[in-house]
Amino acid sequence: MLVSSIFKIDKKFIDEKKFLPTKKDVTEFDFKSKKFHVIIAENVFQYIHPYKFLTLWNDIYDSLEEGGYLIGSFVVAKDPNDERLKICSQMGIWFIKDIETAKKLFEMKYTNITFSCRENTRDEKYPEDPDIIFFEFYAQKT
Repeated sequence: MLVSSIFKIDKKFIDEKKFLPTKKDVTEFDFKSKKFHVIIAENVFQYIHPYKFLTLWNDIYDSLEEGGYLIGSFVVAKDPNDERLKICSQMGIWFIKDIETAKKLFEMKYTNITFSCRENTRDEKYPEDPDIIFFEFYAQKT
């Protein structure tokens, strides 16, 4: 969904060569030094410690141009009481409590929001993995 969404939204960042792939710890990225038309954060947020999450979330929003897009995903636990989630958090993988909590992150700041959810297909080789939902989104800054 996400890659095709980029082309549906706006080709501006590709046409004007404003594409800046970055491979580093996102919590160390200097969002304040630049404005971006599109930020793609696919499979990123589940690795951000909850204490750092809101700061990062606000930094990303502030670095978007007016009308810019945030494209990304969250991982939501199907059962927030699943004991296997504790093991994941010890390994540095954090889950949003539920889909409604994830949606509330967008309510005040974004418009033109599209969400899609897909359940993880369980790999029988890894029964210790918790049941999760991939919550994918793209949202436009208001």
